[in-house]
Formats: sequence, structure tokens, C-alpha cells
Amino acid sequence: MNDHVSGLRRLGPQDTVALQSFYNTLAPATIRLFRPLGPYAALDVCAQIVTESMLSPAPRYDLVACDRDTIIGWVFITGLGSDHPELGIAVTDRMHGQGLGTLLLTSILAWAREWGLGALYLIVVQDNQRALSMYQRYGFTIYDQSFDERDQLPYFHMVADLRQAATAS
Repeated sequence: MNDHVSGLRRLGPQDTVALQSFYNTLAPATIRLFRPLGPYAALDVCAQIVTESMLSPAPRYDLVACDRDTIIGWVFITGLGSDHPELGIAVTDRMHGQGLGTLLLTSILAWAREWGLGALYLIVVQDNQRALSMYQRYGFTIYDQSFDERDQLPYFHMVADLRQAATAS
């Protein structure tokens, strides 16, 4: 992995503009696979994410990986306190295939287990084989599928039972 990666940290109050820049500089192919904010992230939406991440109790938990002051990876769980917490993860295009996604996923899964979450859910585009394989390696299983009329893409709905032992890569 890049020597400039400064590790993972919680999303903080200084990250609103960096989060927007991270999201809006993802390649169109990446946005197609990861689109929790739609095709473009507005600054006020990123500010809301940062604010919600810092509440106590927080409805979400966000981690970022940085190269100096630039966000290069983002993983989050939304719906904390609900019976259906959802995972999202993205890595900047230049970092694909370098292990950053795995680092983000293992870190958020460890946090989720520590905080006593029983299960974690996600939705993945069916042709995103790299992500699908990674999720399956870490205990996610397909429990449903759907087709989104808006973006015309088929999705798998996946869940990981976090009460079971962690799966190694």
C-alpha cells in the first residue's frame, strides 16, 4: 500500500470538503458501483454526514483513510440503533487493488463486533465481482436480489452475522 497512507481515523469536523472532493473525484465506473449520495455529492450533504457521525449517540459511524489531507478511502455504517445497520465502502480509483478496501472492511467489522452489532447489511451491484468476492470472504452472504429501475442495475442484498467468528482472508 502507498507509503503516504496515514492510517484510518474517524471522520471529523475538518472533513466536509475533503469528503465531497473524495466522492466527486471518483471515476464514473466507481460511482456506478458506489452511489450512496447519487452521481454527485453536495457540500451540505457531506456536512450532514460529518455532523451525524459526531452526534452522541451517533446514527452512523464513518472511518476514512487519508493520504496526507486527502481522503482516499471511506467506509461507514448507517442505521446504528436500528435492526438493519448498513455498510458502505469506497476506495479512490488510484488505490484499487492495493489492499485498502480490505483494511477498511476489516476495521469497520472489528468496530461493529466491538459495539455489539449482531448483523451488518449491504447492497452490491451484481457485476461488481471484486467487492462481492471480498464481502463473501468476510462472511457476507446473499439473502435477496433486486433490480433498481432508476439506475437500471441488478443488486445483491447481503448480510453478515457478526456473532460468528471473523473469517480470515
